[in-house]
Amino acid sequence: MSQVIFIAFVLCFSGHSFLNNVAMAHRTLPDGVTCGNQFNSSSTALVIPNTAISWASYRIMTCDEPNTWYEGSFIEGQVIKFTVGVPRLERFAHVRMNVVITGPNLPLLSTLEKAEIPQAILDEIGGNGAVLFEAPEDQSTCVHLTSQEMQFASEVVGSRCEFHEEFGDSHSWVLLDEKLMLNSTGTFRMVLYNRKQTATKAWFACCDWPEDFTTPYDMPDANCPYCGTKPKENPVWASHFYEQRSMAEYGGFPNNETCLGADITIQEPTEGQCPLVDSGIDKNETENNCVLHCSGGSCHSHNVFGGCVFEIDWMIPEPRLPGSGSSIKNLVLFTGDAIKLKTADQFAHNVYEFLDPEDAEMCNFSNSIERANTEETDIGHLIAFSDAGEYFLACSILCDGLNAPPCHCSIGQKLKVEVKDVSEGKMCHSHNYSMPNEVNPTTCPDNFVVVSSVGDGTYAPPGLCAEFCMPSTSVPPQLTMSSCAGIGYDVFVEQKTISPPNISPSTEGYRRLQRNIDVKLYSNEGTIDCHCHSFENITCNAEGDGLYDEHISEITQFCQGIVNGTEYTCPYNCFQPFEVLHLHYLLCDYRIPHPFFKLIEKTQKCHLAARSYNGSECGSFETELSNQPLNEDSKGLSAGQIAGAVIGSLAILSIIIAIAAYVYKQNIRKSQTEKKQNASTFNSQKSDRPSSASPHEANGTNGDVTMA
Repeated sequence: MSQVIFIAFVLCFSGHSFLNNVAMAHRTLPDGVTCGNQFNSSSTALVIPNTAISWASYRIMTCDEPNTWYEGSFIEGQVIKFTVGVPRLERFAHVRMNVVITGPNLPLLSTLEKAEIPQAILDEIGGNGAVLFEAPEDQSTCVHLTSQEMQFASEVVGSRCEFHEEFGDSHSWVLLDEKLMLNSTGTFRMVLYNRKQTATKAWFACCDWPEDFTTPYDMPDANCPYCGTKPKENPVWASHFYEQRSMAEYGGFPNNETCLGADITIQEPTEGQCPLVDSGIDKNETENNCVLHCSGGSCHSHNVFGGCVFEIDWMIPEPRLPGSGSSIKNLVLFTGDAIKLKTADQFAHNVYEFLDPEDAEMCNFSNSIERANTEETDIGHLIAFSDAGEYFLACSILCDGLNAPPCHCSIGQKLKVEVKDVSEGKMCHSHNYSMPNEVNPTTCPDNFVVVSSVGDGTYAPPGLCAEFCMPSTSVPPQLTMSSCAGIGYDVFVEQKTISPPNISPSTEGYRRLQRNIDVKLYSNEGTIDCHCHSFENITCNAEGDGLYDEHISEITQFCQGIVNGTEYTCPYNCFQPFEVLHLHYLLCDYRIPHPFFKLIEKTQKCHLAARSYNGSECGSFETELSNQPLNEDSKGLSAGQIAGAVIGSLAILSIIIAIAAYVYKQNIRKSQTEKKQNASTFNSQKSDRPSSASPHEANGTNGDVTMA
């Protein structure tokens, strides 16, 4: 990720100095650190795409490749402004960088100047004019800085002229800060070298102070073979360059060996100087279930069980979803979820949390808490949410008491995260439930056996049996060497992972081997009709149209395979919105079931849910649910209240059905009695008829069937 050098400068007006909150920054060219034969001659010079804006290039200069060349197109009257610095590392304290600019209508170098320039560079210049700029030997002050911007951004620290880039928290010694007025239009080349002729690191900033981070330019990739220099392999390559923060332990390359003499050692970083290669983003095990659904800058998770990690591009003007370009301002998650904020543009970013919503609105960071610095966001910073509530996050870059651009927060780089308890995202009810009970039988590795435990509180909650594997030589007496079905618990409830406490000293070796245990929970109460669905409160009026339409769009997109028969297992992104709609249609009659919902329902493949442990979530309620659209007073019903209303309605419905069934049976009995009486009369009349019988009578079929 591109790093930028932020330099705050001061405007003088009416005899007073005011800190101008507009920061000047250098766009990285290229992204990463260069070295070796890349840009090592005038013919392979790094081309500066636009010389009217600011750029910064980072370089490792070794004895075998000590020179770095740059090239740009300039116009008559333009001023080339450039600065050279080295990381504040003691082994580079002696370094003094020189710059030679060559191009049309420049004066020829003097004999004394040529004596200061390596022969390889003179050969490249040939007979062209050139100007030599030399870093002064005395670096104990900052008087050698010619630009007002660098004068205000630098200060003397420990007898050296130092520049501190506060956002990346890097420190540099500024060796050279110069400018050159051009009296001709054409292509000019600049070459950078260390006149002390030792290996070093250096950065070169050019060519003017205006910034532009949005215009696309054709820029090369840094192909330095040294470890830690490529952004794709090391997102914090800038920290590696400065040997700071998490990259401090990998410092030391290159050392300050001399490049004089016949025997020059070609340096290579050691294994201990190489950070681990970033292999990319870890895939979440539940990534198919971990999908954000967004509309108008608001996104929400459908995975009520939590445990998802959602990646967000942390950038200006607004955070975005990776790969989609969709901006995100509000996010609804569940406890156990997490977000990973990673810098996705060429600016430095941090993450602060506001403790007050009003502070978040005003971008007031006075009482905020830092959650991630610029390096951590370069890597990608994980923020996990274990508690329900509202969280307000923002970037504080350039927001020193300013609630206006260029403050990143004011531009729009902030995020509200609403975290719901998992109980808010599910609803339990009871009806004829046909989700299969069958699960794969527990199989154990060699020297392990199937064991079970009933309601012990460690492996299984009250009323349930837990089944899992354990070493055959380490089964404690409180566990039974049997499956749950073997002791009468044969209704599967769920599978989960637990971390049990210490059982006994004899099992300590097993706990070291496997601290987390996968258990299957079973019930012995027959089919449990009580089950729980994902729930979202789609209001039963026009205000709920947006959320309702979103769910219709989702089932239309993700359930096609179920409807057309090409898929046999209902995917998560299909059954989650389907079950939300399933509950919604039970809650109110404001909307009739959508035709596509009915097609999915007909397949009987997507009525998926989590079974209740013991039916307690579907306890009796006396609340009666009105089928009328919700009024203003009822919009704020909690999930529990709505669940109670649903169960109450179902209870009433069951009573009505029971009464109807009783009446129906009574009518059937009455009808059968009347038919028997009619049949007796018919048979008595039939005996007086001729003996010719109908086919039904010949087959012994009663006349009442024929007449019916």
